Amino acid sequence: GGNDMVISDLLSGAKSFHKIYNQSIQTAASRHGLSLMDGDVILFLYNNPDYDTAKDISTFRMPAKSGVSASVESLTGLGYLEGREDTADRRKIHLKLTEAALPAARDLKQTQQDFFDRLNRGISEEERQIFTDLLKRMMDNLKQTD
Repeated sequence: GGNDMVISDLLSGAKSFHKIYNQSIQTAASRHGLSLMDGDVILFLYNNPDYDTAKDISTFRMPAKSGVSASVESLTGLGYLEGREDTADRRKIHLKLTEAALPAARDLKQTQQDFFDRLNRGISEEERQIFTDLLKRMMDNLKQTD
């Protein structure tokens, strides 16, 4: 029935959203000799300066933790990232983008912005708000165990 169609549209929409988004970020990242994961890590740190550990990146972006670690190592090697030990917990490393990372970070940010501008073309602020609210309510429904 109608419900099956909605679910199928939602799943295929999410899949193609993700694919096109990743392609955009991948293209921008490769302009700087970086991988998609590197791009994701840089973008995350650029957009969320308060969440600055590898664990934060894994928690919020959900890529494989091993992938994040490898990327952090590679970006540190390139001089794009600096790590400093947490004063309270020496096992925790705070990550900070360096000056050298900024051209890539700004390019990735602009690419992300262009993607969302394209995504929202012809959609009013009110429509977007309704969609966001619906999505949030649906996610809340899934989180409830009753």
